[in-house]
Amino acid sequence: MKPTCSHFLTKRSGPPRRPAASPFERLLKRLRIPAGAPEGVLAAEAWDEALALAAPASIRLRLSLPDFLARFNPYAQASSHLMSRLEGHTEVWLLAATIGSALEGRARDLFAGGRAFSGYLIEYFGIWLVDQALRGEIAALRSLPDALSGALTKRLMPGCQGFPLEAQAVFVQLVGADLGLTLTSGCQLYPRMSVTAAIGRRT
Repeated sequence: MKPTCSHFLTKRSGPPRRPAASPFERLLKRLRIPAGAPEGVLAAEAWDEALALAAPASIRLRLSLPDFLARFNPYAQASSHLMSRLEGHTEVWLLAATIGSALEGRARDLFAGGRAFSGYLIEYFGIWLVDQALRGEIAALRSLPDALSGALTKRLMPGCQGFPLEAQAVFVQLVGADLGLTLTSGCQLYPRMSVTAAIGRRT
């Protein structure tokens, strides 16, 4: 059964452009690394390498609320939090984003080579980059012309607020092929630096 939906895929060719200095500076503050410290030099190197290795791709898929509940049965119904958030909404958007596997492979090599701090930084920046890719899809939803004020729910993510992690299997079935996503035996996404979410929307 094919979903009655709209399907949008966002991919970028080549590495993402390095943002203005402020995002990197904010990340340094979160890490509590002074910019002029030796650790700051390593962080700058890891940041540039993360940007070069990341291959952001994201997707959004629109389902009617009944279609979403049917496809995600019994996972959606298992979460009272999710069900209460979707009350009064007419559609659900499935979002997924990844930055590919190259960055996590580089982090693994750094850890294996005894450069644990650089490996940690690469992973930290990778998590931020995939989150930014997902946020781009959320921003696109907010800009749709027929959205009501306050129409979007917050992210509803498998593994959180009672929404079973096993729901990842449905995400992979519906949007995984476009992004190259697969599922491990433990219901974790691969590439590991990937994320999924559902967002309810009122129109």
